[in-house]
Amino acid sequence: MSTTPSTSEHCRHPYTVVGGPKSDRAMPSRPSFSVVVLNRGGKFDREAAFARLSTWEPAEILSIEIGTTAYDVEHLVARFPQVRFLLLEHSISIGEQVNLGVGEAIGSLVLVIWNDYEISGLPKGVYTGEAPLCAVPLLRGDRNQVLPSVVAPAFHQQRLQVLPLPPPNDRVPSIIAYDYVGLYHREQYHRIGGYDPAIRSPHWQKLEFGFRAHMWGYRIVLEPQLRLRCSQTPPPEDTTPDESYLRFYLKTLAVRFTGDTGRLPLSKLFMLIVRAQAGPMRAWRLFREAQVWVERNRYSFRQDARRVTELWDMTP
Repeated sequence: MSTTPSTSEHCRHPYTVVGGPKSDRAMPSRPSFSVVVLNRGGKFDREAAFARLSTWEPAEILSIEIGTTAYDVEHLVARFPQVRFLLLEHSISIGEQVNLGVGEAIGSLVLVIWNDYEISGLPKGVYTGEAPLCAVPLLRGDRNQVLPSVVAPAFHQQRLQVLPLPPPNDRVPSIIAYDYVGLYHREQYHRIGGYDPAIRSPHWQKLEFGFRAHMWGYRIVLEPQLRLRCSQTPPPEDTTPDESYLRFYLKTLAVRFTGDTGRLPLSKLFMLIVRAQAGPMRAWRLFREAQVWVERNRYSFRQDARRVTELWDMTP
């Protein structure tokens, strides 16, 4: 068993890698996919889960766990040499866990799932063709019901709404990866910068990533051939407009696309103070951080959030 303390540019928090370190692994000779397993609540049969995942022949399986020790996984490392455990001492946001998994993965595509998910189908062209930034699955729940894994954005009376929709049998866009689950294109994921660690709320973290992707010209689409099943319905999310919302707003809804660049108008600072009642000092801090980020990435924008929503088309 190999145990390696590590940090990476994709994760600000130290973690331990248990299993063969990536440097000892030969890169696959053809495009391949890795599986990243996120873990939440309750106990599950790890051996059975890893055995099921192994039948799909991924390049590797990475399990991201918080509070687990190297001793706890020693016997699993011996049985499943293709599994690596990324052990975090302290809790981090789900988006940061995805960043860590995609950053450690060697496959050109990275399937992110939870420990209570099972794969029931993969795209026939998983190794070939032009992949989107993220392909979201046709997802079924514990009673075989189809879950609304496609989410569309809309504005109603100047307010953003997100509409969960039952997925059709066609490739249609989604503004987010539902429950963070999907087949991510590793290179595109790194280009866009992954999920924002400063946004802690899963709801606003996913929406910021999704709007940024579409505003920058990337695609998040349903892939009907990617079929997953979860043993329990994903827990409801907190949609409170807290500081995570303000960070989301400043990086997406507040940005204006003019000519060939994105910019954050100064008027949005006053909106934070007056409407969001953020207070002058807090509002300035949040605004200035977002302004610097928008300026640094100004040429990455292809459209703004309003245009993304106005041109949203669910036609395959």
